[in-house]
Amino acid sequence: MGDKVKEFFQKSMTFLTEVKVELGKVTWPSQGELQDSTVAVFVTVVFFSIFIFVFDWVLSRLLDFIF
Repeated sequence: MGDKVKEFFQKSMTFLTEVKVELGKVTWPSQGELQDSTVAVFVTVVFFSIFIFVFDWVLSRLLDFIF
């Protein structure tokens, strides 16, 4: 039982060490890049929300007219 616990903690420490090494390889965005990406996502969400709303409204009116 004690060997399994030791092995678990040893594997956990190895995993966390590898995670730290991999995170060191990551290229993190600058604050400006992050803000630009956030604005782009926000504009895209707003655009598609309006598009889907208009499409749904037109389709609804069309079906009301047909039926």
